[in-house]
Amino acid sequence: MKKGAQRLFIAINLPNDIKKKIAEEVEKIRYEFSGDIRFSNPEDWYITLVFLGDQSRELIADIIDAAENTANNFPAPTVHLESLTYGPLGRTPRMVWINGSASVSKTLSEIKNSLEDNLANAGVKFKQEFRGFKAHVTLAKFNAATRQDLPVIEKKIDWKFTAASVDLMESHLSKNEAPYEKLAGADFL
Repeated sequence: MKKGAQRLFIAINLPNDIKKKIAEEVEKIRYEFSGDIRFSNPEDWYITLVFLGDQSRELIADIIDAAENTANNFPAPTVHLESLTYGPLGRTPRMVWINGSASVSKTLSEIKNSLEDNLANAGVKFKQEFRGFKAHVTLAKFNAATRQDLPVIEKKIDWKFTAASVDLMESHLSKNEAPYEKLAGADFL
């Protein structure tokens, strides 16, 4: 990480009732894995919209402004989570995911694109992703050896919540701090 920089991303955080439901599902599958799998903590569950990477502290106000400009142009989206599965979809699995529906992926993709435009217009430099956006929550990551013996975990779910805001998050690489911290939130219309 660059000196004086913060590792940032913008996400939609999950409400506690959804985290509780996810935690119940994780408990059901956690012990079915025999290899090296790292389940994340509930406070680390969110839907990433834009990964910004290392950013100087001087840009944080511009990033928050870009998030507010975006959120002020969209009604609060209803996020529909529909399945527990392996990810990324269509590729060699390396994570356990909760997937958003196709319609929420489309809605959040529009928000993501607007956010990226507002960030670029504010002079924030980051690596834009041009592949199709798939709304998901990463619950666990695993290595190649674990892929050899993956249990069947696919499950349909039907959970919905209204996203209140897009949140500027900081990723801490130190083991002495919480891995992720919310720095600011921009409320939807």
